Amino acid sequence: MKKIICCLLCLCAGLLSSSAQQELLDGTWVLDYVVVDGTTYVAPPLYSTTPPCLPFDYFPSISFGIDGTGEYEAFAVLTFNNWFHDSVNATMTIDETTFTTWGAVTLGECDCICDLENLYLSTILAGDFTLRTFDYIIENISGTDVLTITTPEGDHAVFYNYVLATDDPAKKPRVSIYPNPSKKLLHIDTENTTIETVNIFSITGTKVIRYTNFGPQSIDISQLANGLYFVEIISTDGYTSVQRFLKQ
Repeated sequence: MKKIICCLLCLCAGLLSSSAQQELLDGTWVLDYVVVDGTTYVAPPLYSTTPPCLPFDYFPSISFGIDGTGEYEAFAVLTFNNWFHDSVNATMTIDETTFTTWGAVTLGECDCICDLENLYLSTILAGDFTLRTFDYIIENISGTDVLTITTPEGDHAVFYNYVLATDDPAKKPRVSIYPNPSKKLLHIDTENTTIETVNIFSITGTKVIRYTNFGPQSIDISQLANGLYFVEIISTDGYTSVQRFLKQ
């Protein structure tokens, strides 16, 4: 009996791990606020006109995925000029409560949100630019999935899951896009599904590229202006996946 109970507990732990990992990978996590040294700093909301100098490509977020080699990857951004990505120097890991990554940060002009840039990208995510383990938890609060990540130093970043109107969270095939950021070609890998349509939207919701009867596994995005975009991938069986990428 003890052996059976132990096996059931192990099975439940595995299912919880898989569920938590997939929730993290599926979400488009938009930054709400950060807490550093006990002080809370609120991020301006999406499409805010305050402060007036906020750039058009402002989209404070973090996303997790799987690259073309099957490795986990993380990517966070404030604007096109300022973003964080996991380093190629170490393999990223994700389990049911933690993720470990070695971060690298690209900083350009701070676009009038310099404090947030330094706190979010540098203090929270990059830290001391070594391999770091973050705790995370995903909770549903008033119908919205909320992600909280905690740094090794005890600081926090809190995100909400941003879902486009075109996205059906219940219908997501296993789809990965890479490289991200990308300059010319965006590659699409799928698992157990066939792509029928690919749409690319700007962060304002304007459709800028559309492919039907999609055959190739890569898209030429060289004609797009630099910035943040969403790619909507619709399979022949009606499933939809929406992911974000940065065009350089």
